[in-house]
This record gives sequence, C-alpha cells and structure tokens, in this order.
Amino acid sequence: MPNIAFAGVTHIHTPGFINKTLKDSRSKTIGVFDKDNERAQQAADKLNCPVIDLEKIITDDNIDGIVICSETINHYDLISQLVKTGKALFIEKPVGFSSQDSKNISSNIKENNNIFQTGYFMRAMPIHLYLKKAIENNAFGKITSINMSNCHAGAINGIFDKDYRWMADTKQCGYGGFGDLGFHSLDIMQWMIGKPKRVIASIDTILKKYPDIDEYGQGLLEFENGIFGHLRAGWVSDKNPISFELSGTEGHAYISQGKLFVFSEKLNGGDGTEAITDLPDAHPHPFQVFIDHLSADTSSPLIPLNEAVAVDITMDAFYESAKKGSWVEPDF
Repeated sequence: MPNIAFAGVTHIHTPGFINKTLKDSRSKTIGVFDKDNERAQQAADKLNCPVIDLEKIITDDNIDGIVICSETINHYDLISQLVKTGKALFIEKPVGFSSQDSKNISSNIKENNNIFQTGYFMRAMPIHLYLKKAIENNAFGKITSINMSNCHAGAINGIFDKDYRWMADTKQCGYGGFGDLGFHSLDIMQWMIGKPKRVIASIDTILKKYPDIDEYGQGLLEFENGIFGHLRAGWVSDKNPISFELSGTEGHAYISQGKLFVFSEKLNGGDGTEAITDLPDAHPHPFQVFIDHLSADTSSPLIPLNEAVAVDITMDAFYESAKKGSWVEPDF
C-alpha cells in the first residue's frame, strides 16, 4: 500500500483531495506538513495522521508520494527540496509562481525522474473527451475558432474572504481571477488545439474587493496552426451559461448549461436539435490517477509535465500582454 504525505494544505482544492484519499483504501496518508501548524493539525485530524515537519517528508523512505497544496509562491522552494527524494509529486496548479519557476521546477523533476501529476480535472470530463476525439477524427473539418469561458461568483460570494484569502493576494498566488479559473480552460484549449504563437489579454477589477489583484479578464489567442481562440475567466460572473464553442469548416459545437450540442454530418445526433447523451465514460480524476500510478496501475495516463508547464507559460504571456497592451509570443 503506497503512503502519501501532504506538503501544504492551504489550496481551495485540498478538502477534495483529502476526501478522495479517505475514500481510497489503496493508499494511506501518514503525515501532514504546513507552515501554519493550526492548519496542518486540522487536516491531520481529518486524515487521522500526525503533523510532521518537512524534513520527515524528505527523509522518510516509507513515503511514496507527496501532495503539494501550498501557496503558489512556496512551490519552487518546496519542490526544490522534495524533488531530490525521487518521490512522486502531485502539484496543484499552476506548477510554479511564474513561468520561469515552472520551467525550473520542470527541469528539476526531469533530472530526478519523479512521477508528476497536476489537477487539471476538466480533461477527465466526458464532454471534453468526446470533443477531443471528434476533433481528432476531423468531425468539424478545419477548425477556425475555439472559445471557452470559466467564470463563477467567487468574489461576489466572498469565498476568498477567510480561509483562502491568500488566493486573492498576487504576492502569494501570482495570478488573479483570470488566471485562477483561466488555467483550467486554457489547458483544455491547448490539449485540444495545440500551443498558441501569440496572445493578448485585458484584465481588470469591478468589485475591487481584494486589493491589487484582477477579478476577471478576457484573452485572444492565435494558435500555431492558424486557429483563433478566445478565453474568458473570472470570479465576478453570476452565471456561466456557455462554457465552450468551437467552429470549423464542416461543423460547430457548443456547451450550454453543461450540455453538448453539435452540428456535423459526421457525428450521430449532429443536427444540433438535442444534446449529445452518448458520451464516453468519465476518466478518473487526476488525483485518482496519481494514486493509481503509486499503486502500479498505469492504465490511465498522467498529465504530461511539458503540457502543464506550457499552460503556465501561456498564462504568463497573457498577463504580460495585459501590462503592455500588445500581443505577446509565449516563450515555450
């Protein structure tokens, strides 16, 4: 049975990972570290394990995998110490505080041959699996545009007011609402289409609830293969009814209220009148896949490190373009 430890438990997704760990009898959490002892103790109590220091995680050969859910600003320092153990690493997105941090972390992981995984769960969703296969099968002809929106009312509802206040502090998280939610959709866009050759974005605040951080934004992408894209993301939208739209020379697809509609003569139900229900099964959540690989079950693929880092690089380019007010070429 593989043993895991948490190195940082402050990310908003940590409770979900704790629940998944408790439900999976194939692994056991044997320790929790966080720079905030009270926070570490709360997580350890839920996991029925002790609070431990970072040195214990580094030196204990009984620990097979490490889950890193710290403030993003601490990723590089933490991982620089943990990577040398050769232990498997689950790093909650983004990989690094900046694209340069992400590149450096990537180099360290490759050098030490660690198993890597991150939390891009949208890849596991049946709708996105269906669309990726349809694109690969040329169901929409030559793709001309892809648009995604990932917005919620987090700032409106105050989800960062208390326990997750650091996630609305650029000095600790690096990105605001556009980045926080945009990472997930950007990952899907690059997973389906490829890397962009240039991007431009505008980001702003409207509630001004959290000082010196963006709450929402929009970006344009020109991909290397000539496809154009649009990304909308942020914490200040009451609803997010249309999350995806794709256009091609021989078809069209969109997701409305979580339901997929397609227009393509090459697809069953492709007249657009009813939502597609014949979808593939969901893939396991990325955290579950991490546990699978620790348990020697490699049937589900990990998210490639280079693809995770490429998302970080593109997001950095978006923020740079917002400062410059001009197009920026991501430095892949």
